[in-house]
Amino acid sequence: SNRRLPSHVPAASAKSAIAQSVTTIETELGSPVTYFAYPLGKVDSWANGILAEFFTVSATSNLGKADITNGLYRLPRYNVTARERAAAFVR
Repeated sequence: SNRRLPSHVPAASAKSAIAQSVTTIETELGSPVTYFAYPLGKVDSWANGILAEFFTVSATSNLGKADITNGLYRLPRYNVTARERAAAFVR
């Protein structure tokens, strides 16, 4: 996990920070990282191209049903807690 990078950070610096995080996570877990959740759900304009280099899917904190016809980036997500039954989200 990484803190939210300020929007004024140059794209090269953001890319370097993300690459370092991916390497650290993959080393620790021993498996590839394919999913990115925007820190605090905030989407930055510089992120699209950079994230596509590292991840196959990204999600915001916007609640809602995903429409994958628009791609697998900036997907909305549901907040699932112990009170909800998983079956309610699978359709």
